[in-house]
Amino acid sequence: EILNTAAAKSTFTFDGNTPKSSGFGAAAKSSGAFSFKPTAGASAFSVGKGENEPDAVAAVKFGADATTGGASPGQGAEDHRTRLIAFYEKYNPEKLPTVDSTLKKFAGNEGELFAKLEHKYVKSQPIPPPSGTGPRCYLDISLDGNTASRLVFTLFADKVPKTAENFRALCTGEKGKSNDLRGTPLCYAGSKFHRIVPGFMVQGGDFTMGDGRGGVSIYGDKFADESFMAHTKRGLLSMANSGKNTNKSQFFITLKKAAHLDGKHVVFGELVSDESNVLDRMEELGDSAGKVNGQVTVKSCGELPEEAAKSAAKPVPAKAAMPPMSAK
Repeated sequence: EILNTAAAKSTFTFDGNTPKSSGFGAAAKSSGAFSFKPTAGASAFSVGKGENEPDAVAAVKFGADATTGGASPGQGAEDHRTRLIAFYEKYNPEKLPTVDSTLKKFAGNEGELFAKLEHKYVKSQPIPPPSGTGPRCYLDISLDGNTASRLVFTLFADKVPKTAENFRALCTGEKGKSNDLRGTPLCYAGSKFHRIVPGFMVQGGDFTMGDGRGGVSIYGDKFADESFMAHTKRGLLSMANSGKNTNKSQFFITLKKAAHLDGKHVVFGELVSDESNVLDRMEELGDSAGKVNGQVTVKSCGELPEEAAKSAAKPVPAKAAMPPMSAK
């Protein structure tokens, strides 16, 4: 679990194996080398060629509490109570009568309480495999200005409705423009895939900045994680983020199984049709640092009518796993 908080100070850098929206602090360089050096308790993100993002500090230590922010003490207490009620309703309704006494016992240490609960109830439960039903959406992908080829996805709207709806509406562009000063259209059309790591994933969806530092959801700036499913195969759609509950518009498509992302990124769909093997050709344009050697552009996108969607019903077969990348 990764929470955004300025409290953590230790180092957590990447070897290219995490799709990340880098919208904090200094701009992240997509071509930078990554390393993975977790330390005990907490961690901080360092992205690119040693460039730190001081505001993008993330705690992996159970107990970091990012729910109350600058709320007043009374408001924070109510937030904790609401959160605990929701947790018990989901995992152990028999504990609901103990909400107030439990909060009294852990007054001032609510982070520790929720860490223990998560460890007891959530971490012990296996993450389910990806599956679901919902609308089918398409991205028409152009490589270096050439004729576009189509990727078609089934969205898991029955499992993660809010995440699926965000992607669907950003494909259709039906929400109009964002509320930022530029009035950016809320649509993937014209955006680029800014990060491609062969044998791992292709990442896009940043239609505001184009380099992984931007993006916005149809719900405002960002929205919370929904249910997690496992990253078990090639062709899964999943949300890129900068920590827990920071979903915007950026997404990635897996190129192989990526179990280390389970429980951190929300899977919300799968590839069911790949015209002209365009995903393979996209993969060939990346390198181990994620740099894209060419232009990979979403020329158009949208939602398929029901009848057209039925013709794209077969999941794309898995590709043979590539050897793991060496950390730099």
